[in-house]
Amino acid sequence: MLIFFIILALLLFVMILLFFGVRVGKQGIYFWKKSPNFGRPIRYIIIHGTGLTSDKEALSYLRDKSKEVSCHYFIDSKGTLFQLVRDSDIAWHAGESFWGNDKSLNFTSLGIELFNPSAGNGKAYTAQQYRTLIKLLNLLINKYDIPVSNVLGHCDIAPDRKTDPGYLFDWDRLYYANVCDLSRVQKRGRCER
Repeated sequence: MLIFFIILALLLFVMILLFFGVRVGKQGIYFWKKSPNFGRPIRYIIIHGTGLTSDKEALSYLRDKSKEVSCHYFIDSKGTLFQLVRDSDIAWHAGESFWGNDKSLNFTSLGIELFNPSAGNGKAYTAQQYRTLIKLLNLLINKYDIPVSNVLGHCDIAPDRKTDPGYLFDWDRLYYANVCDLSRVQKRGRCER
């Protein structure tokens, strides 16, 4: 019975230490005092088209360490949504990029890849993909207070290198769902080369 009370006392002591922010780690005993000043600003959402031959290949490619490319979200041809990188982490999707005065948009954006074997330059995206994309955009725009004018295509932020999501991407559908702005729709030919 004495052992039971000793263990109980130790557990209570540990709980009190944890309550007051005492932590034990590789660096020894330390105090945890959480600061609200952390994270990264998320100001943009960048839409991509994969240009790969199958959903399976695209998902594999985006998760292959040797490729050094990733995205936060992937939407397959059936509209199934996969999260590959936490929103709080930086995904490698934008590459050398700019929009206005902002450069290196990997640091300030979320990347969404949609499967499309031609990256939207020969084959249309599916209705299921648009449904999933619009739901996801609504969620992210509201969660991070992103202006709809900052929902962009890869072709917008890397115009000399990229054409995705391609000329077949239906920006009008996004506009009528209130997840992209009118100026984006009026620049419809931007993603063509």
